[in-house]
Amino acid sequence: MVHCELCQYRFPTEETLRYTFCQSIRIWYRHPNNRGLLQADCLVCTLLTVVTFGLVAICMLGLQYFNLQSYRLGVSRLWTQGSIIVFLVIVLLHVQKFVIFLWSLLPLL
Repeated sequence: MVHCELCQYRFPTEETLRYTFCQSIRIWYRHPNNRGLLQADCLVCTLLTVVTFGLVAICMLGLQYFNLQSYRLGVSRLWTQGSIIVFLVIVLLHVQKFVIFLWSLLPLL
């Protein structure tokens, strides 16, 4: 129920949406400020994803190398693999957290 600001009379109203969801996104994206910010966020997210996967690939190559060397140093293969995999999981979780943080900022723009 909504009321008149002058006489305080209460009357029923029905809320209707002006645009559909897709139309709202299209209008929001057409604004130059929003478009530039969204493109910058997508670019940063893409670059960080590529860099992260590159680092994960390097770590996997390092895992193979350290597995060969761990036997000479007296460290078991299981401990070497476990520690590197835990490190990779931590890195991937932090990247995922960063991407979720960027997506949570989109409605504020």
